[in-house]
Amino acid sequence: MGNRVALLPARRSARNAARIPAIADLRLGWQEQARCQGADARLFFGPEKERTRDREAREGEAKQICASCPVLRDCRAHALGTPELFGVWGGLSEADRELATGSSFGRRIPRPRPVPTR
Repeated sequence: MGNRVALLPARRSARNAARIPAIADLRLGWQEQARCQGADARLFFGPEKERTRDREAREGEAKQICASCPVLRDCRAHALGTPELFGVWGGLSEADRELATGSSFGRRIPRPRPVPTR
């Protein structure tokens, strides 16, 4: 018997995020009550080379959904504690979370400034 090599998951992009099953199907607890359930995952996970104007608009829409979410605090705590590296979680974008934690998660190029919630 040879050693098994674990494969790392591919970087989560909008293309990959669209393939992720609905969280309600996974029975994960608080996530089942999230307002983002049923929303297009591409709204929360943008493409890798997204234009700044497009990213700001997309993140603004995602944050509007988060603002009225009944599990916003749980989601935000999860995103900051895990840490989630990609997407909008708990009303926070990748840049928002980097500012909140003081960590760039190993990035050498700084992210654009966060988009304020309307």
